[in-house]
Amino acid sequence: MYHLLLSQNQISIKVTKAIIYSVLLAGTVCSCLSPRHVMNYMGHEYVDLGLSVVWATCNLGAEKPEDCGDYYYWGETEPIVQEVSSLSEVTSAVNRSYDYNGMVKNKTLRPEYDAARVQWGGYWRMPTQNEIRELIDDCTWTWTTVNGVKGYRITSKVRGHKRDCIFLPVTDERDSDSWGIYWTSTSFRGGGAMDMQFGADNHITYFSVSTRNEMPIRPVIPLKAVSIQRL
Repeated sequence: MYHLLLSQNQISIKVTKAIIYSVLLAGTVCSCLSPRHVMNYMGHEYVDLGLSVVWATCNLGAEKPEDCGDYYYWGETEPIVQEVSSLSEVTSAVNRSYDYNGMVKNKTLRPEYDAARVQWGGYWRMPTQNEIRELIDDCTWTWTTVNGVKGYRITSKVRGHKRDCIFLPVTDERDSDSWGIYWTSTSFRGGGAMDMQFGADNHITYFSVSTRNEMPIRPVIPLKAVSIQRL
């Protein structure tokens, strides 16, 4: 909850940010106008959906909610560079050391191997499989288009947050205009990892896949961490 001594100017700034986010989602049912649920942490905005974590408004490496952002291999903290200058760079990338067991603790990526934590700092991190499950169970997923980009508007069903939402875009031309895949930080037996997948047909789930797949990331912050920031 916000401190009661906030000035009128500070409140005005928060409302302005919320309105800007509303414009980015123009044409959707969700307005995201609640100023106490759209905030900024370490230079990146997030939305409080009333869940155990708050969700970033953009993908890692993206500037707008509808941008796909950067792609990552699971457990690597630098985005994948699609253009290389020589065959030796390709060979080096394929043969680089990959210590799977050293990256995982309690079935979750260690912070130093979490791209969201390394890139954005602070308490930012990749979501776990359970947090994806929460997003699926406690939100309404509506297939829509934002500024020409297809994806899901995900609106909270939690009391006090029912006007709050995020937008997850499809993962661009690498897949299709009706399919999205995103990393979680959860490992899977046999050296794999869990991802989240969704399609235009309301098929929303998660699968175990190879860590060598290329996927974007939507960062989160534990609710307890941002609650301390608000005091």
